[in-house]
Amino acid sequence: MAKSPQRKLLVVRNLKTYFYTYEGVVEALDGVNIAIQKGEMIGLVGETGCGKSVTAISILRLVSWPPGKIVNGQVYFKGQDILKLSEDDMQKIRGNEIAMIFQEPTSSLNPVYTVGHQIKETIKLHNEINNREARERTIEMIEMVGMSDPGKVFDRYPYELSGGMQQRVMIAMALSCNPDLLISDEPTTALDVTIQAQILELMLELKERIGMAILLITHDMGVIADVCDRVAVMYAGVIVEEGEIHSIFQEPRHPYTQGLLRTIPKIDESQDVLQEIKGEVPKLINPPAGCRFHPRCSYVMEICRKERPGEYTVGSSHSAACFLYRQKK
Repeated sequence: MAKSPQRKLLVVRNLKTYFYTYEGVVEALDGVNIAIQKGEMIGLVGETGCGKSVTAISILRLVSWPPGKIVNGQVYFKGQDILKLSEDDMQKIRGNEIAMIFQEPTSSLNPVYTVGHQIKETIKLHNEINNREARERTIEMIEMVGMSDPGKVFDRYPYELSGGMQQRVMIAMALSCNPDLLISDEPTTALDVTIQAQILELMLELKERIGMAILLITHDMGVIADVCDRVAVMYAGVIVEEGEIHSIFQEPRHPYTQGLLRTIPKIDESQDVLQEIKGEVPKLINPPAGCRFHPRCSYVMEICRKERPGEYTVGSSHSAACFLYRQKK
């Protein structure tokens, strides 16, 4: 993660996003670092409320003020810090070079327009093509995401489609301009297990066909294990561990990651009660000093209560923000 931003598709450095509320300042992101290579799928995983979705909307500069504000950091996309761009220039990137699938398709699709119209307008917004060409491109996209009879689907309204079909429409819309990066926020949360598998398989297939990178946001470690190349583990607004998928699952280093993996039920083990991580997620209005995980950590040291750990290398492509791995002088 210390390499030049030009060598990677996306590099996020020391990103801080705060929300200013009547109760106090919510430090939703407090120094997030993450990098994505061209053509890879990286998972961003963590408990509800840890800052995963805020990371996504911060990358796209969709944080609404008031109450939210990006207060520090850099977001390099293709070597350019997009936090410094004008809104007009950012609009050319948003939806075109960086696309996003939001968590709930029913709230993202406009109920008064057909799904074909909504995809077509997205295409026309970013491409200088006429109505006929945009319609043809839309039907191609509907077919590409595995929906039969795309001509009929084009003329349907969102309420006429199942949840899985709506999610496929959202994927078609997001991919309609061949983005270099797709941010997918909990794409299978509201779907049953069979449809979840189909949507994830579709994303993998399209990733290989188009060559785009994917940032997959989820709380499901099982989904991460199935489809991702690398994983970044988030806790209370910071990335606590990052590495290749096999390295994280075979040898997790951060105590929080170890705890997360222990909560996953195993088929070959009979246990009536799942293991849990003791304690509670801290409130980000007044987060703990030092390491934010230290009140719940079994390995806590005095330094953990006072200082923020850096990102320490624990393998060739593996890092953990934990003082257990600090190099002793």
